[in-house]
Amino acid sequence: GTLAQRTAEALKQRGITQVDLLYDDSLFGQDRTPAGVTENNAEHRYYTAISTMAVDGGRTWTDMVKPANPDDSSQYPVLSQQPALDAATTFAKRLADNGITVMSGPTAGAAPSGTSALASVSSAPLNEVMAFMLRHSDNTLAQLFGRLTALKRQAGNSIKTDTQAVADTLAKQGIDTSGLQMADCSGLTPGSKVSVTTLIEMQERNLTAGIATAAAEGLSIPGLVGTARNRIVTGPDNGLFRVKTGSLDAVTSLAGNVSRVKGGVLSFAVIVNDPENQWSAIEAINVMAAKLAKL
Repeated sequence: GTLAQRTAEALKQRGITQVDLLYDDSLFGQDRTPAGVTENNAEHRYYTAISTMAVDGGRTWTDMVKPANPDDSSQYPVLSQQPALDAATTFAKRLADNGITVMSGPTAGAAPSGTSALASVSSAPLNEVMAFMLRHSDNTLAQLFGRLTALKRQAGNSIKTDTQAVADTLAKQGIDTSGLQMADCSGLTPGSKVSVTTLIEMQERNLTAGIATAAAEGLSIPGLVGTARNRIVTGPDNGLFRVKTGSLDAVTSLAGNVSRVKGGVLSFAVIVNDPENQWSAIEAINVMAAKLAKL
């Protein structure tokens, strides 16, 4: 809305009231969806192809009531399969609301060369976006960070180069990546494997690296926020844990850090493969993790 308002004002200052609308979503190339992810992506509720623009992360509310907070993904609404076009369509509607007639479009295209921006808005800082991704287990954003890492490292523009760039970055930081297999950057795609050693060493680094605050502090907080809000604790231990959940049909895991009641911080990770009863496994992890605070 703000971008449309600023754009409309800039156009009117130039005496322009009619426009053709193009949107450029070409940055991430053609390879945007991990092969095989559909197996764990029922009804497109857990992943959609990475995109340079989206409204509410591509979450659509056609089959359920839209929550007061559009970033609330806890109900797992269906994700749009064309988030960039949807964003451009919404932008066109907002332009119309602000007195600009869209004559044609939105149509996929490229901005003419040699032009300057009429108006702009900035996203939240990437550390805040990363914290959101971790707290809410947003698979699409995880892949997006992988792609941004690959592009930053000039490693390529594909799912394969995303995963390689992440693995290379971990290794460069001295993280043990033995046995690491990444079918994607979120772990949603079958064929992904990671060890508790890699998870714990990553947590230990994040706790001591000043620039990694988002990864150390931006996790879900049991008792308060995120996918682990109802995990581990009730009452006095609320707020002592920062954790990342991981759950698929054949595995459940928890990794993070805990502020000990007697002082100091512990990093931990636990993975249960092929549990006979997943809920029982989750409960056992909760009991174990809760005791860490008392060590």
